[in-house]
Amino acid sequence: MTPWGAYEAWYGVHGERKKPNDMLKEEWMKIIAPKYNKYCDDNLGPLSKDPDARAELMKPMLEWYATKYRMYTEEKKTDGTYNKVITKVQQDFMHL
Repeated sequence: MTPWGAYEAWYGVHGERKKPNDMLKEEWMKIIAPKYNKYCDDNLGPLSKDPDARAELMKPMLEWYATKYRMYTEEKKTDGTYNKVITKVQQDFMHL
């Protein structure tokens, strides 16, 4: 997971706006990418373009994402749907 990916996932849950179902991902990125850059600028100042500084800034969001992902996979293992999810992801990946 990248710092951007963590922010994107976090914003989808905690952000001030939610992506409308009918909005294309590209359009949504145009809305939240500036918010990500502003967040980095506001918190890192002159280091806002430094990848290591961004990674450090996003650690809480990366940890949040890892926890949510772990909880999701555990839930899928518990309810018996984990193999279905993995198979679906594999099939989607193979069609790229």
